Amino acid sequence: MVKVLTLTPTRERLREVIEKNEDDWEISEIVYFKCRDALRDIDLCQITERDVERIIRAFVISWGEMGRVLGRRIYVNWERELCRVIKENCELFNGFRDKKLVTSDLKPHKDNIEKCYSMVRKIIGPTSASKVLHLICSDFFPLWDAAIRNAIAEGRENYYEFMKEIQQFVQKYSTVLNELSVRYRKSVVKLVDEYFFEITR
Repeated sequence: MVKVLTLTPTRERLREVIEKNEDDWEISEIVYFKCRDALRDIDLCQITERDVERIIRAFVISWGEMGRVLGRRIYVNWERELCRVIKENCELFNGFRDKKLVTSDLKPHKDNIEKCYSMVRKIIGPTSASKVLHLICSDFFPLWDAAIRNAIAEGRENYYEFMKEIQQFVQKYSTVLNELSVRYRKSVVKLVDEYFFEITR
């Protein structure tokens, strides 16, 4: 269990951890950028199973390292089911594409955030669900793996409450995060994930 102190690093420490992560993982981030940019060009109401296989599957398997999990029998044909859910709820998902976590009032969106997370979680599990939501809207939905879940949310599986915690963190360190966001062409939400990824390992 990571101590609460990790939630209040100095600005210098936050910068140091993120910069180190960027140096260590620069090459592997090519997949992140490629998938993120490819999905941005697709109207979710017209998404196809081929799009899911080509972009989302590549993202969660190659970049997100979820192959072992999604290879389990309970997730067979998850690509087809995920395509169906995104397409049927495309207006709901599209509604978050232009939102930024740092500036959004989450309360009016609570039910829709929980609905999006719940629908995707049922198909591919909690960690992969956050990765897919992040891919759909990298400025709004944070990534949430088991280590981060245990460190920040004490193991609770409430994605909305986790988003509120991350929002407070992003707002507190906005100056440093905005600067690094411009430098690395990533959302502040992604950079915060890199910080928590490093400190929870």
